[in-house]
Amino acid sequence: TGSPAVCNRRKPKGLPYAGGLDVGQGFPDPLFPTTGSPAVCNRRKPKGLPYAGGLDVGQGFPDPLFPTTGSPANTEYKKRIRLKEFSYKGPHRYFVTLCTYNKENVFYGKYSVSCLLDSLRAKSRTFRFKVWAYCFMPDHLHLLVEGSDDSSNFRKFISSFKQDTGFSYKKRSGLRLWQTNYYEHVLRNEEYTDAVAKYIFNNPVRKGLVEDYRKYALLGSFEFDVSQT
Repeated sequence: TGSPAVCNRRKPKGLPYAGGLDVGQGFPDPLFPTTGSPAVCNRRKPKGLPYAGGLDVGQGFPDPLFPTTGSPANTEYKKRIRLKEFSYKGPHRYFVTLCTYNKENVFYGKYSVSCLLDSLRAKSRTFRFKVWAYCFMPDHLHLLVEGSDDSSNFRKFISSFKQDTGFSYKKRSGLRLWQTNYYEHVLRNEEYTDAVAKYIFNNPVRKGLVEDYRKYALLGSFEFDVSQT
C-alpha cells in the first residue's frame, strides 16, 4: 500500500472468493467505473445495481474504457483474466474490448476496417453469435455479442476472429494487429442489451470525435439499423 499506481490484486488472506469466482476482486467495473482517485480500488457495486449470479468478468486490470492514470499504453496482460468456473458457452451476452498491439492507431476509415467487418460477420455465423454492436476506435474495438444457442462458444469465436484478422493484417503490412489478450464483461440480467449498445456507440462522442454517434462511420450492428436509434 501507499503507492498511488498499485492496486492490490490479491484477496485478504483466509477469505475465499464468493461463489468461487476469483477474477475481478476489488477493481472498477468496466460498465460502471468508479470516480475519484485512480489509485482507489472500489470493492463495492454501484448503488442500486445488484450483481446477479456473481458474474463480474473482465475486472482486475486497468479498464479498457477508463484506463488508470499512468498505465503504460503498450501493457499486455498475460495473466489469466477469464473465469475458471464459467464455460463461455451458450446464449450469454458479452461486452468485449480488443486493443491494437502497443495501442497503435490503426482504424481510421471504412477501408481500414472493411476486411475486419467481413471476418466478424463470417465468424459470427460460424460460431453462432449475434453482433448487437461494434465500434472501431483508432486503437481498439468494442463489441457487444450474444450467443445464439448452447453451441455458441465465445472463446473460440473471439480467438478465431483475432487469428484471421491478425494474419491478414500482418500479410498486408508486416505488422502485428492485436494485443495478446482481450477484455470481456459477461452482462448480468439487469443490464439491457440496447443500453449497453448505446453506451458503446457513444464512445466516439465521449472522445470528442463526433457530436452524434450516427455520424461516426466505424460503428454499427448486424442486428438493427443504427440510424434509426
